[in-house]
Amino acid sequence: MLQRIQTLFLICTFVAALACFFLPFWNYTGVNPDYIYQLTLFKVKLISGNSQLLAIGTLPIIVLNSVSILLSVVSLFFYKKRIMQMKINNYNLLITLIFTVTVFLWIPYMISEALPGAVSQWQPGLIFPLLSVIFLVLANIFIRKDEKLVKSADRLR
Repeated sequence: MLQRIQTLFLICTFVAALACFFLPFWNYTGVNPDYIYQLTLFKVKLISGNSQLLAIGTLPIIVLNSVSILLSVVSLFFYKKRIMQMKINNYNLLITLIFTVTVFLWIPYMISEALPGAVSQWQPGLIFPLLSVIFLVLANIFIRKDEKLVKSADRLR
């Protein structure tokens, strides 16, 4: 199981999705009134300044990221069933892409509506959804290569 490179890519996907729980995605700074908000996976929290009324829930991104983590772990244990592993990875890729679009486009749009004039700054946590997508695509490429190798070996027998 661990000797296959796609297993390492799936572990990297798991780690990247898990890192999203601990690192912030965006900082929003406003000048008038003075405030700094930070978007994490769990909430939009006020770091400093005057509090503004924000009614932005992060439950959708928590659910999407948790499902992505779960599918990464499940996919690890389907190493003997490569076709099923590719299907699980494709579902995981879809969910991770939805999560990435949500974090990059939808949440910032909602915050810009609630905090007009706020300046957004990228944070380190924003790179991990992109890394998850890359690792899932690489895992699928190598699973497909393994499947072709097994099929060619079966033809020779």
